[in-house]
Amino acid sequence: RSAGAYRGMKMDAYEGAHRMPFVVRWPGKVRAGATSSQLLCFTDMLATFADIIRAPLPKAITQDSYSMLPVLTGQKKAGRT
Repeated sequence: RSAGAYRGMKMDAYEGAHRMPFVVRWPGKVRAGATSSQLLCFTDMLATFADIIRAPLPKAITQDSYSMLPVLTGQKKAGRT
């Protein structure tokens, strides 16, 4: 039961499909043992990876993607609510 006590799995509208852990290991960038309650969506990976490599992205393809780099590096909370 990867969703733990929550009902549902991926592709369900239930809680268990939306509360999945995201684990990062990036020595020298992400503090070991750090935790965050920041909401994250899979679509945010596009903007995050582009931000990491400093690649510009057209607004038209990133309107639903927020960079989580500031969250990963402990600078601030991201734009997703």
